[in-house]
Amino acid sequence: MYKILHIENSNFLHSIVKEVVTKKGFEYISCDTYTEALIILDEIEIDLILTATNIIGMNINDFIEEVKLKNETLPICIVSSNDNSKILFDAGANNYISKTDLISELESYIDNTFIFEKNNITFNDKKIAIIDDNVLSILQIKDILQKYNSKNIYSFKSGIELFKSNKIFDIYLVDIILKDESGLNIIKKIRNLNPSSIIIGITALSNENTLSEVLDYGADDIVNKPVNEKLLISKIKARLR
Repeated sequence: MYKILHIENSNFLHSIVKEVVTKKGFEYISCDTYTEALIILDEIEIDLILTATNIIGMNINDFIEEVKLKNETLPICIVSSNDNSKILFDAGANNYISKTDLISELESYIDNTFIFEKNNITFNDKKIAIIDDNVLSILQIKDILQKYNSKNIYSFKSGIELFKSNKIFDIYLVDIILKDESGLNIIKKIRNLNPSSIIIGITALSNENTLSEVLDYGADDIVNKPVNEKLLISKIKARLR
């Protein structure tokens, strides 16, 4: 049985999330501090972490870092009413759920996360576009994807080249800093043309304002350069439908 760890200091939210999780047939484990959560992770094999950001004690970024040291591919989903929590993607969080639409978003996220695992979906049926003007970066990302049976990988050195191809892709990996173009504008145009696509920004930048802007322009997630294989794959998995 899949085990979901929920970190939250509100008993009311504990009860809501517990009902959703148990109705899905999964085991619900809860605590109200990051310190307790780290102890639980040492004792129990957890499949998904749901966490608030306003937990007293350890900083959320430090907690995510500790979790990733224990298990780099363990999905962490932020549950918050603060949209600025989206910048935690760069720290290693895999998804964001708004407390405003908690029940519907949580049900959808859990379904998508575990249906992927149950069906053992690979990337061989997904068309993937890499937009990057660095040949070595393209080769590195291609090597990573091919390990997961990706067979439909296309690379483009610019947004102009991408859009001239008139091809539609399931997944777009877009470098934010290109020689003569803004990766942000490419992301925005992709999102307008293909609202259901998965878009991941690839960047060497670590400025929080820039990272937040990448998400505002339509990216689903962000991965920093140099690209970490496990992190990239886990972020794609978290977004696959």
